[in-house]
Amino acid sequence: MARKVLVSLVSAQTIPNVQLIKEFDKSVDAFLFISTSGMEKSGNRQWIIDATGMPEEKVLQPIIVDAHSFDDIENSLAEAELSDDDEFIVNITGGTKVMSISIFEYFKNLKSEIYYITGSGNEYIKVFPGRRKQALQLQEFISLKEYLVSYGFELQKANNTLYKPIDFTKKFFQYFTTEISEDEKSILNELRNFRSKNLSTAKENIEGLEKFLNKIDFQPKKLEKLDKYECRYLSGDWFEEYIFNRVKSELELEDDKIGIGYSLVKQNVPNEFDVLFVYNNRIYTIECKTSIFDKDATTGIERSIIGSVIYKSDSLQKDFGLFANTSIFTLSPVVDEKGNLQKSLQTHYERAKQNRIPIASLLDIKERSIKEILRLK
Repeated sequence: MARKVLVSLVSAQTIPNVQLIKEFDKSVDAFLFISTSGMEKSGNRQWIIDATGMPEEKVLQPIIVDAHSFDDIENSLAEAELSDDDEFIVNITGGTKVMSISIFEYFKNLKSEIYYITGSGNEYIKVFPGRRKQALQLQEFISLKEYLVSYGFELQKANNTLYKPIDFTKKFFQYFTTEISEDEKSILNELRNFRSKNLSTAKENIEGLEKFLNKIDFQPKKLEKLDKYECRYLSGDWFEEYIFNRVKSELELEDDKIGIGYSLVKQNVPNEFDVLFVYNNRIYTIECKTSIFDKDATTGIERSIIGSVIYKSDSLQKDFGLFANTSIFTLSPVVDEKGNLQKSLQTHYERAKQNRIPIASLLDIKERSIKEILRLK
């Protein structure tokens, strides 16, 4: 019995495969992967299978080829003895150029439609059959979870829910950026020590805490103490929630396209992200920092966190192949009274610019839209 088979070329970039599989999975009977020993060892093919949730019984035995040998690819395809009765949907976006050319030449002689995903917006092109290369628009969009799983990440913690109602967070943002005193900021900094444990709200624990909570109308779940989640919210998570809501509402993202406070693991290496989202099938990460400086608990020395964010971004690309668009949102003043960039930040800012990591200051956050800050079209 003739089948319709979707053919995918496995490479380091898994998203083009996931995109076309999602576009055609309801109309195909089987999935065939053309892979290499290196891709099999790294697990890329299995990541694609896991991300798309394709039934195991529909996955055919993969064809393993030498990615740089025309002869090996031709011989491997011949040995596979693909049926002339079957119809094929072929995605030649992945793999090496040798793989793409070889696969195109082979499948154009069968009952095939051959496609290429441009990576520009949601466009893909039907390159065969037909002399005119027809540009099409993807109708299916990748969720945040699908994007991350397709790159081999395990989601240890993932959610898109807020700890506090957004109206409260908006009011707190307004208070923090216009009225808060230095003493009150010190109270919030002390709360960082309790992000993993509960804290009695008694006066002797943190002087002025109870008065501050009353002032901002923050009602703990239990009157006698703050739980660790309330400590986290007050000491910085509120800013993550504020930015999360701005991104979600301004970009009109569905729930499955955005997440907050994600904890991911790959190759036993943990990564934590404040705000993660997928927009037009591209992934974005935002590091939300009320202060761009972090004080060492032992030495008391303040250091810019820009360097660590740049390191994380580089690591994602170098070690994990995840080309995320990273940005930093901060409430710290980044310029002096004359409007010049603070000297302590100049080196880090230059590195951020070289790595194409936008840094949004309080003025940006107040006066510009998310699309403007992130340069989204």
